[in-house]
Amino acid sequence: MFNYNLKYFKLLKYLLWSFCNQPNNIALLKCFFVPVSYLHTFFLQYKRKVDFEVKVNGQVRKLRWGLNQSFDIGLQRILVLDATSYTTKYLYL
Repeated sequence: MFNYNLKYFKLLKYLLWSFCNQPNNIALLKCFFVPVSYLHTFFLQYKRKVDFEVKVNGQVRKLRWGLNQSFDIGLQRILVLDATSYTTKYLYL
């Protein structure tokens, strides 16, 4: 998986030239970077949602719906998760 975590303000401070690295200039550039950081946060939330939806296919949704309708109608607490895969163990006789 990719790591999309960025610290924009820290990156901004490192990339500024030394003569531009003054509090007024940094404050002005932070104002310009606020919408970018907002879009980045929105992208991360969307990516987290899409990653979850990609892992769930139609069979899983139908099975979960059927189990919740049969056994837990009110709260819908039944989840279908991936099982742990075990390696094959051989027994030599």
